[in-house]
Amino acid sequence: MNIAAAPNRFEYPTLKRLLQDDPVFACLRTKDFSILLKDVRRHSFSQGETIFTEGMEADRFFLIVAGEIEVFRATPGGDEKLFGYYRDGQLVELYSMFMRTPVFSLNGRGTQDGIAYSFDEKALSEIAQKNPDLTRGLLQHMSQKAHAYMNQVDFFTGSNAEQRLAAFLLYLSDLQDGTELTLPCHQKQIGSRLGIRGETVSRAFGRFKIKGIIEQKGSQLQILDRPALEQILGVEYRNLEMWT
Repeated sequence: MNIAAAPNRFEYPTLKRLLQDDPVFACLRTKDFSILLKDVRRHSFSQGETIFTEGMEADRFFLIVAGEIEVFRATPGGDEKLFGYYRDGQLVELYSMFMRTPVFSLNGRGTQDGIAYSFDEKALSEIAQKNPDLTRGLLQHMSQKAHAYMNQVDFFTGSNAEQRLAAFLLYLSDLQDGTELTLPCHQKQIGSRLGIRGETVSRAFGRFKIKGIIEQKGSQLQILDRPALEQILGVEYRNLEMWT
């Protein structure tokens, strides 16, 4: 990953606005931004490029401003378990800095070319000690992630393969803001994310196509019948917040 020592002066107003748009940092004052932006770094990354690795010291957190990264964990057998994606405007691995041993809990890799900025953990801690609203925002952020993971466990223990795939496609539709989607990974990785085998994912895709719910060509997919996906998902899971 290419690292610039610091962004140019014209980037700071944009950075400040992006941070203010996030609920965690909406409470920051002018003097807080001065501390946080004192040691900001600009990173450019390419598709397939590693941004951070599991076990690496988490002394900085990232804000994605362009592109997308996926977070995953490697298995002893050489496979990958996919945990999620981060796109522009999202904070990445913020919670890792506050673990008892502050290391990244997952690997991060670009799924497309992009740009991210990183901020120093010490600066964030300094601000949090003087600004209780930031501390509250950080707690809310981590609580929401914990809540989403609990919802995932609830969903995965009570749902079938079609429900899981329907939930994933609806999530991608919301994330990509439309019904014409680009699948971010191959079916085996989707299965890893959903806790089902790759061939089971393939069969579920096939059934959705036969029913006229989707059309697919390679990684390009179009949702033809969103209400049908919502019906497959089921009322009990429709409004369950479980993707982070």
